[in-house]
Amino acid sequence: VLDDIGVEMDDTGLGMANVAMTTAKYPFVSHVCCDACLADPESPSGKLNSEFEVLTADVDPGLHQAIIKVSGLVSELDNSESPDTIFTEVEKIHHSLLQV
Repeated sequence: VLDDIGVEMDDTGLGMANVAMTTAKYPFVSHVCCDACLADPESPSGKLNSEFEVLTADVDPGLHQAIIKVSGLVSELDNSESPDTIFTEVEKIHHSLLQV
């Protein structure tokens, strides 16, 4: 995680589809992945996701499960007939983490 392994990017930019695919495939990274990283679990993003997943599970198992649940819910948004229900579920997860 501490090493900057660098990734070469072209100038084409990322499509909005990459946002949903990143959330579904690599919920523990905090960036939108390029097509190459999404296609390869051994890519820099895949490796980073694995490292952050292990770290999160070790530090806070509740947060680990919440990230997985929220990721699953967010990935359903595009096909949902009731996105408000999904947002309500995400909000419940956030509140349970914060014990609000």
